[in-house]
Amino acid sequence: MIWKPPNMNINIVIQILSRSRRISLGITTLVCLIRVIHLSNTLNRYSHHDSKLKVNSTVSSPVLLKDSIQVGEDCSNQFTRCQYFNPLEFVKQWESTWQSLHQNRTSSIETAPLNRCQYRTMDILAITTRSDMFRGSKNSTNKKVPFIDPTGNITFKAIQFPSTFTYKKLYKTGGTNLKAHIKKNGRTRRNVFEVINYRPLARNATVAALKFSDGHDHMSRIAPFTRSHHKVIAVVRDPVKRFVSAATQVLALQRMTHISKTKNATSKELLNMVIDKVTSGFYDPHFESLVNDMVCNAGPDSNSLLFYSLYSFDSDLSMLLEAFGVADSETKINASLDKKRAVVRFSIDDMDKEMISKVCNWYAADMMMMRSIGFKVSFCDWIDYSIS
Repeated sequence: MIWKPPNMNINIVIQILSRSRRISLGITTLVCLIRVIHLSNTLNRYSHHDSKLKVNSTVSSPVLLKDSIQVGEDCSNQFTRCQYFNPLEFVKQWESTWQSLHQNRTSSIETAPLNRCQYRTMDILAITTRSDMFRGSKNSTNKKVPFIDPTGNITFKAIQFPSTFTYKKLYKTGGTNLKAHIKKNGRTRRNVFEVINYRPLARNATVAALKFSDGHDHMSRIAPFTRSHHKVIAVVRDPVKRFVSAATQVLALQRMTHISKTKNATSKELLNMVIDKVTSGFYDPHFESLVNDMVCNAGPDSNSLLFYSLYSFDSDLSMLLEAFGVADSETKINASLDKKRAVVRFSIDDMDKEMISKVCNWYAADMMMMRSIGFKVSFCDWIDYSIS
């Protein structure tokens, strides 16, 4: 509990001190008192926010954040940029909340399923740091390590990694760039990094096969330690921005050929077709709910123990890439091959309020997940899930 000084009128304090024979001592005492009051207010302002699911409320972002990211940092510290998230605990709260909302509404709302585990979302990298030079030991805290960018330029960065950690790729959250650079470190610095890539299963894999896959087993083993010494890092993103990016990529990959081949349609009309198809049950990992993806990565016995260290795409991705040694992170984020060969490059401007509402409702769990841990979801802020 934070100590709070008693309320007192500052004018009374000054009068008492001014009557003192030791004026200098009184002034010193007053200064100290003001500093104590200021410190108490500061501690109250920066106290850790409640991370439980809250319906019809917006949790503000942490007031004070670091301007850099150290991989494997303690996300329970309010001054770090990441937030811990337990998907199974969240889903239990969400299901009861959403059921109440449906019972009190005159019309139903279509939402992405949270119990649909698919083979293509199991995409995990397990990393072991072999060298103390990267582990942030006392003797090497400030040691700078050379990283070579694609143009051949050498950049020296102070890099610190934990001895073991895991990266879970969530689609359309910068995962291709992060994964590529982690794997590159594993190839070019094998004496430093050991990287195991638990790949998605084959196209015809069953849910039973997914349950016993290597990646599944890995996540089950590390689950009890994901709040201590084995972090599982992942990035989450505003549902509307993520959907627009996914629509651009999926059409570029020719996975919605009847839409991509539609002639004389505006980008808004095409995007509306994509929304209707996805909300009618079309499956592609790029459109999968982030919450559902995280739920499906460990067995039921260990899911209650599995915590993710989540970062925000909008505010943290560049810094997270830089933490892995990427020199030109902003360029990397916008250099996707699928963006270059896009059939049509959608944007938020192609959506009207009704389209945005459909997407926000479809990803309602993702939206509330991000709100509950303090990440902004600006394009869905006007959506009200109050019971009416």
